[in-house]
Amino acid sequence: MDNYCESVIDKNINNKKGITFEERFIDIMSDPNNKFIIRCPNAGKIINNTVILHNNIKVYKDCYYGSFSKILSLNKGCHEPAEERMFQLVLNDINNYNSENENKNKNTIMIELGSYWAFYSIWFNKTINNAKNYCIEPDINNLNIGKKNAKLNNVDIDFTKGFIGKNHINICDFMKEKNIDYVDILHSDIQGYEYEMLTDIVPLLQENKIKYLFISTHSDDIHYKCIDLLKNNNYRIIASSDFETETFCFDGIIVACHNSNNNIDYYNLGCRKHTKLIN
Repeated sequence: MDNYCESVIDKNINNKKGITFEERFIDIMSDPNNKFIIRCPNAGKIINNTVILHNNIKVYKDCYYGSFSKILSLNKGCHEPAEERMFQLVLNDINNYNSENENKNKNTIMIELGSYWAFYSIWFNKTINNAKNYCIEPDINNLNIGKKNAKLNNVDIDFTKGFIGKNHINICDFMKEKNIDYVDILHSDIQGYEYEMLTDIVPLLQENKIKYLFISTHSDDIHYKCIDLLKNNNYRIIASSDFETETFCFDGIIVACHNSNNNIDYYNLGCRKHTKLIN
């Protein structure tokens, strides 16, 4: 089944990337990674002005880019199938590690950069024992949406308003301020500043201080520069969809872990350009 996304690729198909919401909905719903998302019975249903996501998390209706939130109902609670598939796998690995190593008293930490509605942080917190979450978001309105969704799901998250980059928040400094020695997941969706952020955290990479990274990318140039930087600092890529050709969502995605971590093999996430889209 791991080769399923690769098996549906047809080089005779030449799709353009969706731009309008309707086109993007088609891309997302055509993503073969949907096949691997575990969905709860009520996934996609709207109940009391909230939408039930595939993992039984509730978020406020229209909280994710307004009318773009329609995809949460159309695709049964899933808006980024490839990334959510990999996040699902990584959470399972972290839970297995914690269980096998009796990691009961140590916090398991996730930092989400550009957290917006805090979906991934809430998922992490609801799934991992002794989870500790930090969300950084520059837009106060988006930050408040994340806070409301966290409260809705009875999740305690440390929220910080701020940008990532030069003259703003530096992750190495942030970790020192919060007394964080090790990060289990660093999740980043920072609208084109991802390579700059990775450059700043090279010392953390070199010391193997981050178990898994999820990096949303916003151009092919940035995407492949990020991959090169990670590889040059002893991290291996376990999943990748570039920005222009491969992703079924609007952003590219890179998932990486340290070379010493062999728990998850490489996953082929497919290719939008060469996969038949739904009608």
